[in-house]
Amino acid sequence: MKTSIDEIKGIILSINEYKEYDSIVKMVTENKIIDFIAKGVLKQTSKNRMLCQPFSYVSLQLTHTSFPVLITGNVIQSYYKISQDLMNQAICNCLCDLLLHTEIDLNLFHLFDQVLHRFHIDDKKKYTLACMFIKDILIKDGFSMHVNDCILCHTKKNLETISVKDGGFLCHNCNQGKYKKMHKDELIQYYSLFQYKEEKSEEFINYYTFSFDQMFYLMEWYCLHEQIHLKSFQFLQEIRYL
Repeated sequence: MKTSIDEIKGIILSINEYKEYDSIVKMVTENKIIDFIAKGVLKQTSKNRMLCQPFSYVSLQLTHTSFPVLITGNVIQSYYKISQDLMNQAICNCLCDLLLHTEIDLNLFHLFDQVLHRFHIDDKKKYTLACMFIKDILIKDGFSMHVNDCILCHTKKNLETISVKDGGFLCHNCNQGKYKKMHKDELIQYYSLFQYKEEKSEEFINYYTFSFDQMFYLMEWYCLHEQIHLKSFQFLQEIRYL
């Protein structure tokens, strides 16, 4: 009986040893996460070895079975330079893990591809794209940052900081020195991040430049509100100041 074959495009998230020379590979497509077996892929001579490298955008042929097996394919875009930098690799591993806990759609998939491209070329806007990506997941999962007014008293006056615990902006009266006062420009950045419309994304990227610390802050926000412990984020914390 002839084996049915699926043609699938996606980005490799991780590869884990299954048994001698075989691996289970996790990949994100435009609408879901899939796992497949890559036989013999841990061998240096494997013709499919390059298809299973993390952060690679690939087109694959998989057997149409309950647990697919890789047959062959080709690399559409390899973001191999990410793995050459420990910090960039750690950040992108965190972003990969975020995908495992949310609903995948076409826009999120394409944004993830853009994020990997920026980290591959080590572009100055890489953290901006990462913040946009995390923000989209937070909104999708119902944990958006409250930025329209003070989350406790709802005044729009004298906003001075953000409370991760409370979930948004705080005014001077509600803060009472509990959290460090933030610069007005940074509050505007976060406001704009959670308010810009999809059709204005390029303008947003061109206008704002976010930092590593701001991206890290949003990852902390994610872990607290989603109540998820990510080993990848723990590792990022450990190497943060190296």
